[in-house]
Amino acid sequence: MPCRNIRCSNRFGERSDTCAAGSCSAAGVSGCSNCATGTYSATSGGGACTACSEGAYAKSAKSSSCLACAVGTNASSTGTVTCASCSSGKYSVSTGAVSCKSCGAGKYSSKTKSTKSTDCSSCASGRFFGAEASSCTSYITSCSSGQRLSGADTTTSDDSCGLPTCSEDRGLDCDDWDNCNADNSQGSSTYTNSDASSFKGT
Repeated sequence: MPCRNIRCSNRFGERSDTCAAGSCSAAGVSGCSNCATGTYSATSGGGACTACSEGAYAKSAKSSSCLACAVGTNASSTGTVTCASCSSGKYSVSTGAVSCKSCGAGKYSSKTKSTKSTDCSSCASGRFFGAEASSCTSYITSCSSGQRLSGADTTTSDDSCGLPTCSEDRGLDCDDWDNCNADNSQGSSTYTNSDASSFKGT
C-alpha cells in the first residue's frame, strides 16, 4: 500500500502533512491507514508498508519495525505475525531464526521450543532414529523364517534381514546350504531353516 503526503491525524489527534510511521495512505484515499499485522513502515511518509522479513514478526498493527523471533522459535516466511515454536527433535539457539536446527540422526528431543543443542539426547542401545524425532525407535529383533539379522544396527539406522552366507551357515552348524561351494560361496540352494529367525551374528 503506497504512502503519499496528505493531511491526516496522528495518534494524538494533531494534523500532519504526512502519514506517521506505522501507517500510510493509498492513492485516492483520504486519511492514513495503519500497517497490517506482519508489516511495518519505519518512517513517516515513507513508501508502502513492508512485510516483515523471514525470522522476524510484527504482532500488532501500526508497527514501525519488526521484532526478531526469540530463541526456540522461527519464522520461515515473510509477513509473519507470530513466530512458530521449534517442534520436538529441533532447536534454535539464536534470535531471528528462519528455521530450527535438527537434533540429527541418532538423537532425539521430546521438548518443543528448545533453545539449546544439549536438549537433544542420544538414542539408547537397541534404539535408533535417522532424522529429527521426539523419541527413538526400537530395532527389529527377528526376521521371517529362512532369514537372519545382519547385526549392522546403529543409533542412526536399523538392522536388516537377509539370507546368511555359506560361511555363516556353516559357522552356526546348520545344514540348510546343501549346495555351498568349497570356498564357502553360496550355491543355488534355498535357505529354509525355521530357526533362522533367532540368528543374530556370528
